[in-house]
Amino acid sequence: MGNAFRNGFSLDKVDPNLTNKHRRTMLDLVLAWGSLDGVIGMLLSAISGKPMADGAQEFGKVASTTKLHFVIKELEKKGASPEVIKTVKKIKKTYERHAAPRNTIAHAHCACISTDDSEYVIFAKYEKVELERLAVDAVPLEQMERATKWARSFQETCLQLVDSIAMEQSSLESKDVQNSKPDHL
Repeated sequence: MGNAFRNGFSLDKVDPNLTNKHRRTMLDLVLAWGSLDGVIGMLLSAISGKPMADGAQEFGKVASTTKLHFVIKELEKKGASPEVIKTVKKIKKTYERHAAPRNTIAHAHCACISTDDSEYVIFAKYEKVELERLAVDAVPLEQMERATKWARSFQETCLQLVDSIAMEQSSLESKDVQNSKPDHL
């Protein structure tokens, strides 16, 4: 029984002490993805036409990949163009790819850094990978930084979409009010 390193690192060449750079990089990633998860819920609420509090109650505990799946279904239901649907599906796949380091940080034991290459943080995962072995992943800081940058960018895009949807709904409501005024006024 033992551990299986996915990236070829040896347990003989590790340092259990993380530097401030390692900690800051991981914290930046977790905070960016936490914010993004909330904003994806806001986007789903806006597309669904739900008030934010109602959307939070309904979608708040739902995984973001599932929220993005619901966004796609809502867009299909509302007759969005095939191009828009295709774009959101691509975004969902990109989300899933960039979420990998975030998920490792959030759901695995941060064991150490490699002394061969201090740009790698090593995580022990409670995941079976071979007959009698558990997974050990080495995640490069650069991958974490890329995932953080992508999360922040996608968060900004989602917020812009939420604002656009809110403005469109407000405009429609304003027109409805104007059209419902009695003629004698």
